[in-house]
Amino acid sequence: MKDKNNPIRWEMASGFESWPMEELELQFDSGRVMKDRPKKRLLEVDAGGKTYLAKVYREDGAFRTLSAEAKADHEFSMSQKLVSEGIPSVPLIARGSRSEEAILLMEKMEGWTDLQRILLDPQRPPQEIREWISRYGRFARRLHDAGIWQHDFNPTNILASIDPKEPELKLIDFERMSWSRSLSAGDRNRSLAKMNRIPRLSQTDRMRFLRAYMVGQEKFFRKTVRKIVSLYQKKVSEDAKKVSRLCTREGRRFGVFYTEAGKILFRKGDRSSTPEGLSEGHVMELSQQGWHGYERQPEQDALRAWKEIHREWKGRRSLPVAAEIDAATGEGWLIFSS
Repeated sequence: MKDKNNPIRWEMASGFESWPMEELELQFDSGRVMKDRPKKRLLEVDAGGKTYLAKVYREDGAFRTLSAEAKADHEFSMSQKLVSEGIPSVPLIARGSRSEEAILLMEKMEGWTDLQRILLDPQRPPQEIREWISRYGRFARRLHDAGIWQHDFNPTNILASIDPKEPELKLIDFERMSWSRSLSAGDRNRSLAKMNRIPRLSQTDRMRFLRAYMVGQEKFFRKTVRKIVSLYQKKVSEDAKKVSRLCTREGRRFGVFYTEAGKILFRKGDRSSTPEGLSEGHVMELSQQGWHGYERQPEQDALRAWKEIHREWKGRRSLPVAAEIDAATGEGWLIFSS
């Protein structure tokens, strides 16, 4: 239903001025919630025979509302610049605003999926995966040569066509993107280091990506590899310290489940990014079954062990999915996927 007391004011992107927004606005507040976070949510809205994705920034208070609007303005302008420069991307078609909300709208791309799903798909032939990795490397080079720097430069922010006869890549998510005349070697290397953080890709795959990126610059290959590895190790260490601070509290990535004997700290599950994680309902079920199908490692100080293993993690071993802690003694277990 359309909120008559709080209408959406739309600004259409160039080329989309004639698109009708009346039906979409009628359906907007009944859209399917894909993600819901305190300051941002993602909706899927059906209207006029099309399906739209709407990113909604929401903030309480006048100053924070201005901040949300500034974020939306930045993304909207980045999208329009990408289109004007001919960079393959999924364009934002409109920017909307209403009380305490800033809205960005794009059409959902049917027949496309994020590149990471393709790269990690065990059903796809190895040769096809290798071709996508090389294609990704060439795409990254094109973006960098154009002066585009994206903070979250990873395959989840790149769409790939499902049709094998027309393999294409398109950029999405312009939230933390900047554009300059040229990128420094340091900015390029920091961006390329993100490739090393893709789960379950082999070292050979990473080399294949980089060789595709560095066509014409092969003499700098070894030096670039050393720099990227160094940046990757530094970033992993920083991330591990951050995760160690977050792993004992309720949040987006971790949860806390209380039992009669104590509590269970666990990694939250997400089908696309953390498939090895758990839901609270699954935690309750597994704890009652004695963690059937999982490995339990006894610890005298389970909380300390849970924090330290996240802080010291360098990507060389498995992380536990949960820690079960006795309230009286502090003893317990780290729980690993078997």
